[in-house]
Amino acid sequence: MVMYIRKEKRKDRIYLSIVHGYRDEENKVKHKTIKTYGYLDELNKIYDNPLSVIENELKELQKENISELTLKDINKDPSFDDFNNSDEEKNIGYYLLKKVYSELGISDFLNDKQKKLNIDYDLNEILLLLVICRILYPGSKKDNFQNKNKFFEKFDFSLKDIYRALDFFDEFKEDIQKVMWENTKDKYQRNLSTGFFDCTNYYFEIDCNDEDLLDEEGNVLEKGYRKRGPEKNHRPDPIVEMGLLLDNKILPASYKIFPGNDAEKTQLRPIINKTKATHNIDKIIVVADRGLNTSDNMWFLAGKNDDKCKNNDGYVYGQSVRAASKNFKDWVLNQEGYINDIEYTKDGKEETFRHRVYDEDGNFKNYQKQTLMFRHKSRVVAKEIQITRDGKRNCKVHTYQKQMVYYSQKYADRQRYEREKM
Repeated sequence: MVMYIRKEKRKDRIYLSIVHGYRDEENKVKHKTIKTYGYLDELNKIYDNPLSVIENELKELQKENISELTLKDINKDPSFDDFNNSDEEKNIGYYLLKKVYSELGISDFLNDKQKKLNIDYDLNEILLLLVICRILYPGSKKDNFQNKNKFFEKFDFSLKDIYRALDFFDEFKEDIQKVMWENTKDKYQRNLSTGFFDCTNYYFEIDCNDEDLLDEEGNVLEKGYRKRGPEKNHRPDPIVEMGLLLDNKILPASYKIFPGNDAEKTQLRPIINKTKATHNIDKIIVVADRGLNTSDNMWFLAGKNDDKCKNNDGYVYGQSVRAASKNFKDWVLNQEGYINDIEYTKDGKEETFRHRVYDEDGNFKNYQKQTLMFRHKSRVVAKEIQITRDGKRNCKVHTYQKQMVYYSQKYADRQRYEREKM
């Protein structure tokens, strides 16, 4: 069900209206006109930007439509009829989550997989419960099971069935991620030309690390996941780490779970390779904190980064000036080449800073006195880095890198406040 602006051509004129597309009981596509606005040339005489006005009204109608559709879905649900004769309290808001869950295509995928499995519990019902409980009632799997009667769904399975289903969800996790990507990338204009990557960890209140599975010769066949490592809250408990890759809409695109004692910086390359392969991505610019952008990761993403490396990936990361090389510091402190967002003139001994003011059409209006707020400059240099070859980090190479430095008055004020607070 989609609501959109219809632009209909009538005798060389454009006629605008808002139309609701839907499927009837026979699954045929139908259209219903919600509101008409008239011809575009006439609307231009009334509004500066009539399409913008109509788009704003469409957004409001879409919000109302979501609530209306949800109530219709509830009224069609047979379990809602059973509830009419009951005194139990039920959660009605989860129908919005159920609708999104269905649009992601997870239901169809799991139902198809279920046909090939010899199990007597419904994988789709179990995952639906886990998803809505994770959002509405965060807790353990046991807590999720105890909350199942708060919803209109039957949820006819046991707690042991939930634990058994987890193995299947682990087996299907990459396929589920791909299904979700395919069902949302066009609808929400998602892309991975720019990806945001970071890691976090989860602690477990256990005494010992998980043991590794070894073969007869002592080689590791499968590593244990819960291992002591650098926990973000400095707890001593064993942890499991997760690397998460977000797309241009800041929506999850892919993730990876790895042992708590593995270094985060080694996980960037595997997750990028896997995501590009499963999502058919040609090129990605990775944005991450400085701890993840090691020399090996920089070389992996961009290579030499010269004119012959146009199809390589890229990266954006922060660099502390204080911890940088002497050459970089000298360039930063050299006042030549900086671009100011504010012009200034010297009147005798006094410096007056002037901020350029523009109108709505982008035309220059006048100057406004203001303190210097932002300045920046950039350069392209061949940076020497050391990368790992044959297990040793001793191979020196050059990669072309665009370096940018900026001064922000707001950031400086915030840092000053933090120092004074300390």
